[in-house]
Amino acid sequence: VSLSNHGRAGCRVRERSPVCSAPPPNAADLKAYNRREMTLGIVLAGGRGTRLGQDKASFILGGRSMLDRVVDALGRAVDQVIVAKAHGQELPRVPVDVRVVEDVRPGLGPVGGLHAALSSTDGDRAVVVGCDMPFLDPSLLTWLLALDDPRDAVAPMLDGRTQTLHAVYRRACLPALKTLLELGRPSFRDLLRMVDVRYLEGGELGDLERWRRSCAGVNTPEDAARAERLLIGS
Repeated sequence: VSLSNHGRAGCRVRERSPVCSAPPPNAADLKAYNRREMTLGIVLAGGRGTRLGQDKASFILGGRSMLDRVVDALGRAVDQVIVAKAHGQELPRVPVDVRVVEDVRPGLGPVGGLHAALSSTDGDRAVVVGCDMPFLDPSLLTWLLALDDPRDAVAPMLDGRTQTLHAVYRRACLPALKTLLELGRPSFRDLLRMVDVRYLEGGELGDLERWRRSCAGVNTPEDAARAERLLIGS
């Protein structure tokens, strides 16, 4: 999938975890494994879509808003979905069981959205995605959570790029997020320099084309046209 992607690996998992190997084709059993705790998913929906030409969350792709597609896919992987929106942003309708939070500090981008969402829950960790990822694979998201890695963040690497918005973050990231917001120019790259991260790549990921499709983001009109063609052909 030649859409834009958002975006070192050791494999140290707690001894009790049975899922150090690459993700299976169907991760329904992994969702059951995750039932040991309430699983959370966060959608960062505040992107203005400057290159796309309109608000990303409301952009219609294949007859549905991109936010609707992302919430639907994420909801098949976790128990609770949280959508983080920009201050004053109007969102497309979301299911009643989806929680919506607003950036506490407006104008500070996706890091501000992650801070608002993690601060709004007592859950220890969440898988985090963007609202412009229409081909999310719920099984891959479930697998990331089922790794149950004790580090602050778990992020896949594809083609040399860290997929920051197809990754797991713990509440332990909140002090670093707060520091970045206070500095006023927060980025995920800086966040990952400040916390303990497990990077996944190569054989740990298995089918790389499957990951590329799941991580693909729609950032430009050209991306949107390619995504439409893929949806028609699927």
